[in-house]
Amino acid sequence: MKAEVRDRMLRTGCVASTRACCADVSSSTSPAHTASVCAAKHHADEPSALVKTSFRLAIAAIALLTLAVTARAADVTHISGGIGSTERDELRTKEREYNLKIITAMKSGDYRSGVQIVIESSTKERMLETTMAGPILLAKLPPGSYTITATASGQTLTQTVAIEAQGLKQVDFRWGDGR
Repeated sequence: MKAEVRDRMLRTGCVASTRACCADVSSSTSPAHTASVCAAKHHADEPSALVKTSFRLAIAAIALLTLAVTARAADVTHISGGIGSTERDELRTKEREYNLKIITAMKSGDYRSGVQIVIESSTKERMLETTMAGPILLAKLPPGSYTITATASGQTLTQTVAIEAQGLKQVDFRWGDGR
């Protein structure tokens, strides 16, 4: 089989370019025809190598993008809860593992859950975005300055906090009673 035919067959996805059954076609036809006949014989039910490669690259790109987004969220360890005294006590025992504590409540003192929290670094990198499962959120952030926005019932409150390497920083968000 001619090298030109073999090269074209390889480019079209044919892995059978050295098979004897294709050699008879290559002696009497053009390289393009030989490659297409061989591909039809051996790969009629397979997509071409180019399509396979493109598909694999697309899957890999999607996987990398998904991991990048997930890794960002996973960089900040956090828990929330505190509905009821038992949950609040459980969170209190875990406070030493975290360096930020957010408490959300009404000005009347009633705790508030379901608050959307966004924490951004001083370089505007979104570090955490979550909805609180209770009035208390504990997070472990790298030392630095952060802007925290808390949104409940369409009202957004914002505070800036400096997180140190050690210790627990508490941030309270209080909403009006809406009267």
